[in-house]
Amino acid sequence: MDDKKNRIKVFVSYSHSDYEWAERLLAHLSIAESKGLVEYWSDQKIQAGAEWKQDIEEAIKQSKVFVILVSPDYMASPFSADFEFPLIKKASEDEALILPVIIKPTAKSALGSLSEYQAVNAQALSSLSPKEQEKLIIELANKINTAILEHKKKIESNSGQVLASAIGGAIIGNLIIPGIGGALLGGLLGGALGGANKGGKDDD
Repeated sequence: MDDKKNRIKVFVSYSHSDYEWAERLLAHLSIAESKGLVEYWSDQKIQAGAEWKQDIEEAIKQSKVFVILVSPDYMASPFSADFEFPLIKKASEDEALILPVIIKPTAKSALGSLSEYQAVNAQALSSLSPKEQEKLIIELANKINTAILEHKKKIESNSGQVLASAIGGAIIGNLIIPGIGGALLGGLLGGALGGANKGGKDDD
């Protein structure tokens, strides 16, 4: 059974003017979602009659990765640039990863603090032929999914280190051994290895 708790939540932010671009990219990104690796969220998941603004805020709080479709329309949108992105940037201060995707050529002066983040692609999708666009979208989906999974491993590793530290334990492989400090762990392992070696000599 698929456990959604183990998925990393990814928030996709875009201008409604770029809806078709979002659809094309999400079609490829959703392959990883179908395998239970990630959960993509965009405003397309908001139910009719729902408190949409509250739903978006909650989704941003729960997300660890943000894919932002960058275009002049996005930067000119009061909602995208002035409401969503400030919340996303705040989330990035707490282990969140921001992945800008350039949809249309956008002046650097219009990017504001979004220019601080490395874009996934160097060439705007809209400047390519349809065939080149589809090829690049597939490449972008692969890059994004790879970055997401690497970020997920990093978060899990950091969580394990924090938990081990909090309970005064140590990590061996994927196991957290409670109450074992580094020096004590070294002594235990050394003793175990020494005992094994000693036993081996007695058998000779």
